[in-house]
Amino acid sequence: MKNVKLFEEFINEASFVVWYEDEKGKHLLGTFHNKKAAEKYKSEEEDEVLNHVGVKAIGTMSKNVWDKKEAPYINEGIWAMNKSKIKPFIKELENANDANDVKKIQKKYWNLVGDDSLMDYLDNAIKAKDISSDDFQDAIADAVGRLRDFMNESLVAEAKKDLVALQSIGAYIDQKTGMIHPMKRNGKPDLDPGMEVFIHDADHYEIMDQIEDEDEEIYQAMLKKFED
Repeated sequence: MKNVKLFEEFINEASFVVWYEDEKGKHLLGTFHNKKAAEKYKSEEEDEVLNHVGVKAIGTMSKNVWDKKEAPYINEGIWAMNKSKIKPFIKELENANDANDVKKIQKKYWNLVGDDSLMDYLDNAIKAKDISSDDFQDAIADAVGRLRDFMNESLVAEAKKDLVALQSIGAYIDQKTGMIHPMKRNGKPDLDPGMEVFIHDADHYEIMDQIEDEDEEIYQAMLKKFED
């Protein structure tokens, strides 16, 4: 239980985030169980992140500071969010017959569910024109996926409170359920249904081949915590 207690202290008292800044402000890259892990991720990703056009800086800070000073002011390109309109928005997109339908739907929901990425996807569908083309179908699928992300936002936010990054194996582990979730390329957890695996059902030998010391301490503590 000593390791489990140490693990919980990492989560509750010493979590750090990695962020980058562009012309729109600061954006979250990932959350880590302590400063050392965050600094390691930053050093590994710094060159690639700074090579993106418009990125001014990358850095770390404690999650407490991030939550108090930065998170409340971040909207990631969202200018309108009426969640009661998301389901009908999705339904209309899935029933769209052509680019003109998409254009009408985009105009209808512009000031109800407004988001830069979402509107970019719809623009791509409008440009594709041909409903049978891969470009059109992919753009609609991307738009619907973005809308479903908004529907799951509160659920995901709640779930993230119990997750800790195991950076060396590209995964997150849920300290309450023992479920391991893949880490997306952007450093965020993949919480889609069916993507998770219980810690005792995971490939232990493969994990041990890749995991590094600090992550291994957490992993071993969770193995013990969820023993039958």
